[in-house]
Amino acid sequence: MPGNIDSLQQSAKDHGLDLHEELLKFYNKHYSSDIMKLVVCGNHALDQLVEWTVSKFSGIKSKGDNVQRIVDHPVTAEFLGKVVYYETVDETHDMRITFPVPDVKAMYRSDPFNYISHLINHEGQGSIMSHLKQKGWATSLGAYTNVGQDKGFGEFSVSIGTTPEGLEHYEDILKVVFAYVRMLVSSGPQEWVHSELSFQAKNGFDYKKKSGAVSQALSYMYLIFNEYVAPEHSLSKDSAYEEFDFDAILHCLSFINPDNFRVFIGATKHKSIDCSEVEPYFGAAYHVASFSADLLSELASNNTHVDGLALPEKNDFMPTDFTIKNTNILGAAPVLRPTLLRLDDNLELWFKQDD
Repeated sequence: MPGNIDSLQQSAKDHGLDLHEELLKFYNKHYSSDIMKLVVCGNHALDQLVEWTVSKFSGIKSKGDNVQRIVDHPVTAEFLGKVVYYETVDETHDMRITFPVPDVKAMYRSDPFNYISHLINHEGQGSIMSHLKQKGWATSLGAYTNVGQDKGFGEFSVSIGTTPEGLEHYEDILKVVFAYVRMLVSSGPQEWVHSELSFQAKNGFDYKKKSGAVSQALSYMYLIFNEYVAPEHSLSKDSAYEEFDFDAILHCLSFINPDNFRVFIGATKHKSIDCSEVEPYFGAAYHVASFSADLLSELASNNTHVDGLALPEKNDFMPTDFTIKNTNILGAAPVLRPTLLRLDDNLELWFKQDD
């Protein structure tokens, strides 16, 4: 979390607080072994790592699980139905639609937002991206859920890299996005979509390339903060995507609606928009406006129809046979050395079939 002398020391003084004393209070209350997780990575024997870990960390006191629970979502109604224009340093045109959603970490076995993100991210015929590209309005699109380590809330986002023309048509882009979501609701959750995602996730884990020990340890550290993950899924959580939950998908889709969103639009300059407000810490210029009642009404109307939006076709190229191709004659000894296919002044090429 970035900070400076004003956001830390001066802010504390303005509130009649001593920053050092407040830091000690926070430490004494929250520095507790009950709310910590530890992953140890090393090339020593396991018994040695355990011995070192116990000797170095056993002194951390247990003060109880005193994590502050967030009951209500911090993005309340007063922040919804707004568009935030902000000026960027780079020559870029971005549009991000965000929806406050509940904490869904406990749903990792069905991961309904992964299902929704997959379909919104689809770029083939009938997709949001295909429609926007045909209009010349977008160059990229990504839908994702951010729940982080916070307990009690999350955010679902649709981020679109727009063209200059697309930014001028951001209201039309909103209509396309909400029309696609309505299509997902009316079509109903499709088990075959979930099956494809589950199959891909399992294969991704079964044939995962070996990663560096430190990066793997860091990934594992973040994973174990999810108190809902069963011990047997400690390493395979992202591939434990086995349960198709029809009702959970519809429930999560219900949060992607015109009464529950806001938009952030970034560009170096905005036509007809005066970004006269300045964020105090980074000096970013911005302007906040409310959507018109007419636009919100149109977005909520089932009469808003966009031709050509559809679910993706089933993937007929999902691999099912992962056996290594063997071209040896039955009973013949395996090939031990590669064959030289080409050797000249420019190239030396060898080949050996996996067997």
